[in-house]
Amino acid sequence: MSSIIKDALEYVVGLRKRDAYTVIGDNTYVLNPDGTVSCTLEEMLYREREKHTKDALFTFPHIETTTLSSIADYIKEDPEGFFADRDTQPMIHIVSPREVTLYARLDCFGRRMPIITAKAITPNIQFDKPYDIESFIILLQSCFAATDEHDDRARLLSLVSHLTDKAEATTVDNGMAQEITVRKGVATLGKETTPNPVALAPFRTFVEVPQPESLYVFRIHDGPRAALYQAGGAEWEIMALRAIREHFVTVLEDMDIHIIA
Repeated sequence: MSSIIKDALEYVVGLRKRDAYTVIGDNTYVLNPDGTVSCTLEEMLYREREKHTKDALFTFPHIETTTLSSIADYIKEDPEGFFADRDTQPMIHIVSPREVTLYARLDCFGRRMPIITAKAITPNIQFDKPYDIESFIILLQSCFAATDEHDDRARLLSLVSHLTDKAEATTVDNGMAQEITVRKGVATLGKETTPNPVALAPFRTFVEVPQPESLYVFRIHDGPRAALYQAGGAEWEIMALRAIREHFVTVLEDMDIHIIA
């Protein structure tokens, strides 16, 4: 006999001994010390069962990882035996482009236990902030993915690598007076057209899926410095959620998995 059932039966026996219950119609009610009705016996048994099980169930330490592959591998290998029963379907919840959680089946209280959570490691890119040219080039090369269709990243790299902080002085001297004209500003070493807006794919979701593109406004400031300003809204998040879902559908094609995003 399980300890839960044993405790519940002992509780009921204790109620009988002190006449702390009453029968009204087809229902048995538990009484308060002052004689008022507290709840039905069925409700009391449910509360006792929940009190003994919910803490033990949800103190299971769920795993934290950084990749989608870890979740797929966990489902396939099933080291804890959560999915040995064919009727037990795991559920993958795509919380955001950077977080995915795997849940076990519903328990007796209608809750799902989180088993493993993957959180993507992404670089901290500060948009709307001018960078010096060297830092901007490093940013483009390390924090943005190259795209096949139109590589605006390559165009920007070509442009900013040819920027110079130009300063010219022209002197006119007629022997009586001297006139000096100074021109300062940012210029390119060749003839370049500044692209706008640009489509770029920063690393902001899991590395196993294609990085979604967004539109940015590219601006050149004195210094010279360069900056990217966000202009694409949140459409990239929907694209990322779809890409993550398609990834799981592909790698778990032979398994019956619930995937929600």
